[in-house]
This record gives sequence, C-alpha cells and structure tokens, in this order.
Amino acid sequence: MQSEPLKMSKVNVAVVGVGYWGRNLVRNFHDLGALAALCDDADSGEAHCRTAYRDVKFFREYSAVLADPGIDAVALATPAINHY
Repeated sequence: MQSEPLKMSKVNVAVVGVGYWGRNLVRNFHDLGALAALCDDADSGEAHCRTAYRDVKFFREYSAVLADPGIDAVALATPAINHY
C-alpha cells in the first residue's frame, strides 16, 4: 500500500521576546522555514536579530506584529517569572 505525501502549508510565525529562551525558538522556527518576524523592545535583541536573520522582519511593538496580515501565529517567550 502506497501512502500519499504529506501536504504541508507554510505557516508564518513571529517570535515575541528574543532573549535567553526566545533565541532557541527563533533558531528552530528559522530552521523550519517558518520564521517571518521577530519582536523585542530591547536594543540588544534587535541588533543581534538584524545581523543573524536579515531576511526576517523586526518589530519593537507587539501591536505591529498583530497588525501584520502575513503573520499566522505568534510564539511568546517571556522570562520564567512571568509564567504564573
């Protein structure tokens, strides 16, 4: 019996928060070809991302991520203290 190939659709993901743990999410979504945008309000996060992911949009405001019609999903990476 032959199975049909999987039909995968391209999902464009934005990662909000590119600090310690967010960088892991960014790397994995980029490797999957799904990374469309990054968002962080820290200057250091922006500098790193603009260098490492030149083909990806960068936003400083979360509202801009939500307003972008090209974004299908958002992954939030916040410090552990905010997880309660």
